[in-house]
Amino acid sequence: MSPMNGKEAFALVPELVLVGIEASNRCEVLATMSGNLFRQGYVQESYIQAIQEREVHYPTGLPAAEIGVAIPHTDAVHVNRAAVSIGILKKPVLFQMMGNPSQIIEAEIVFMLAIKEPQEQINMLQKLSSLFQNRTLLSNLRKAVEREQAVSLLNQALQIGA
Repeated sequence: MSPMNGKEAFALVPELVLVGIEASNRCEVLATMSGNLFRQGYVQESYIQAIQEREVHYPTGLPAAEIGVAIPHTDAVHVNRAAVSIGILKKPVLFQMMGNPSQIIEAEIVFMLAIKEPQEQINMLQKLSSLFQNRTLLSNLRKAVEREQAVSLLNQALQIGA
């Protein structure tokens, strides 16, 4: 568990890190990741549809240190326990860019947020944005073949950046 600004702990556990996701579009990525969060008990079943709907209206693709990422999230009402799920894709999937939906981002890593306390969303997004500037971290994550390897890389980066 990694505390974020001392208020809410975000679970960063191997079961929430999915390596080698095979998907042909963002809907498949979102379904895979949100379904896993649901099966692990972090979110309610309603989260699965809510994350799809929110992505249509509020895209979350971001260009980050030469590697495209996406940070899908939705309302806290669908969350049981705060968590971050990381999806490392086998091949890039297209996401619309946050703040500029006409731009397309080829996302290779997806950070799906399950935020229980709405005020913590800003803190988490700030924490992630610093990770997104770390080209070495993103490159190593993209190459990760085992979830434990990805978790270790992220935990190291979160401790250094804390």
